[in-house]
Amino acid sequence: PALLQGIAPEDLDLLHRPGRPELRLRPAPGPDGVEALLLVPGIALYRVGRGSLVALALPEADACAAPRTSSLLARLFTNLGIPLDQPPGIDPAAISLLDE
Repeated sequence: PALLQGIAPEDLDLLHRPGRPELRLRPAPGPDGVEALLLVPGIALYRVGRGSLVALALPEADACAAPRTSSLLARLFTNLGIPLDQPPGIDPAAISLLDE
């Protein structure tokens, strides 16, 4: 799936933690049930109704800061469409100051 674009299979081992299984969902009855699309160590991707749900099992905070893990997380978030940096432009907080 597009979620894993640009990610080497061996890098996924960085998210796997024994004893910390991925989030598992059970399908509810009806047309808007749950469909598992991807289940790999540390990542679960589901279609839920007309949307999707991605669950990540993150490593400990100090491990997340390691360059290889940090790069993997950045790639996953980018593949999910999550912006990592504040886009250039006017700070939304500054706009509220104009009214004062």
